[in-house]
Amino acid sequence: HHQLDVAEPGTRVALNLAGAEIERSAVRRGDGVVGAGQWQLTDMVDVGLAPLGEDPFRTRASLQCYAGSGEHQARLRVLDGDHRFGRIRLDEPLPLVPGDRLVLRDPGGRDTVGGAEVLDSAPSGRARDAAAVLALPLQRRLLAAHRWLAVDALGPRAGLGPAEAAALSEELVRSGAAVLVGRWLVEADTVAALRADAAERVRAHHDRAPLDAGVELAALASELRVDAERLRAAVEDSDDLVVERGYVRAAEHRSRVADSAEARALLDALDAAPFSPPEPASTGADPALVRSMVREHALVDLDGIVFTSDALDEARRRVQAALRDRGAVTVADVRDLLGS
Repeated sequence: HHQLDVAEPGTRVALNLAGAEIERSAVRRGDGVVGAGQWQLTDMVDVGLAPLGEDPFRTRASLQCYAGSGEHQARLRVLDGDHRFGRIRLDEPLPLVPGDRLVLRDPGGRDTVGGAEVLDSAPSGRARDAAAVLALPLQRRLLAAHRWLAVDALGPRAGLGPAEAAALSEELVRSGAAVLVGRWLVEADTVAALRADAAERVRAHHDRAPLDAGVELAALASELRVDAERLRAAVEDSDDLVVERGYVRAAEHRSRVADSAEARALLDALDAAPFSPPEPASTGADPALVRSMVREHALVDLDGIVFTSDALDEARRRVQAALRDRGAVTVADVRDLLGS
C-alpha cells in the first residue's frame, strides 16, 4: 500500500494498468510490461550455454525455458562442436536482450539441465556461421551479426537506453570499428568491398555502353544483393561513384547530351513541378533533344508524361519512407505525399 517510483529486484509490487485496454484474464504469469519500441521482441535467440552438470547439452533438444517468471516451450540447437553456443526457438516472442539469463529444464525428467545467456536477440545469419560471431565482445558481435545495423535498432538489440545507445554509436564510429552509412552502422571493410564491387560493375558497363548515363540503381543493387537504399547510401559518400537521376555512374564519366545548356534548361523546367511536369513542347524543347535525353535516362517517358529521372527517384524514396513509417499507403496517400 505504498506508492513506489522504483521496484528493486526481489520486491513484490502491484502495477496499476488503468486505462489500458486489456482484460484481467488476458494477463498471465511471465508477461512483460515494456515501453513501445523499447525492446526487441523475438522468438529466436543465440545464447551462450552453461550446463549444470558434467554432461553437455544434446545437439538438438526440446526443453522448458524460463525467462523471468515465464515458462515457455523451446527447441535448442547447439551451434559448435564444443557445445558453448546454441540457438533457441521459443513458442512466442519475448522481450529479450543480450545479457538476459535463461533457465533450461528437461520436460521429461523435470530436471534443470543448465542455463543460457542471451548473446544475440535477433540472429539473422546461418546457424553454422553463428558460433564465430558469438565469441566476440558485444560491440563487435552486433556489427558482425548484423552487417548493416540500423542506428535506431542499436538500443533494442544491445539492451541499452537511448542515451547509452547514442554513446555506443558514436564510440563505434570514433574508434573506427564502424562507419555511418545513411542510417546504418557498417564495418568499414564491408562498405569498402561494396563500393569496389559497384565501381567495377559500373565501369564495365561504361565500356560496353559509353553513351549510357550509367547503371540503373535498382538493377545494380540487385546484382550486388543489397537493397537500393543501402547501395545509394554507400555510393553517395564514395569518391569514385555518383548517383544521378536514378543511375550510378563513375565520377569521371559524363553523359553527352544531358550536359548541354538546352538540356539543363529543360531539366530545370520539369523539376520545377517534378511530380506534375509540363509537356516538354510547352517549354520550347526540341523533340530530338527529348528523345536523346530519354535514351540517356536523364528523362523517363511514362505513357506520354515526361519526368526527370531524379523526380521518379525522389517519388520512390518518399513512398518507401511512408511505407516504413505507416506499413501501408493508399493511392490517395501517395497523391498527397507527392502533391500530384
